[in-house]
Amino acid sequence: MESAVKKRLIEYLAYKDIGQNKFAISCGLSSGFVSNITVSVKLSTLLRISKHYPDLNTTWILTGEGEMLLKDDEKTDDKSIVSDHLPEYHRKKKELTYKELEEINHLQTELVKELRDRVKFQAELITELLTKIK
Repeated sequence: MESAVKKRLIEYLAYKDIGQNKFAISCGLSSGFVSNITVSVKLSTLLRISKHYPDLNTTWILTGEGEMLLKDDEKTDDKSIVSDHLPEYHRKKKELTYKELEEINHLQTELVKELRDRVKFQAELITELLTKIK
């Protein structure tokens, strides 16, 4: 059975007339990425996809809610999927299932890793720039 996330991503690719391999390669993913989606995708992967395809609504990819494409005023260079999308989705529910809590926890863990990597990169860049100034 094909996952809902995979089906929505394939729908987006068909709309944009982009092949699955071309899409994956353009995002720096393995060529079989789309066909290998089983349940969902990692936060770091969603961030990578949204950087290359800023018109794609990642909330729609994850949940099916909203429109497939973002309006121009909704597009940002670097949208936090966990903090911007999932709370909006889950505010509509009174209780979360254990599986949903696990997914949120996983996404938050991925976000923390992504942010740590960014901080490390920025620190290295600052060090390099300070070295050049001296």
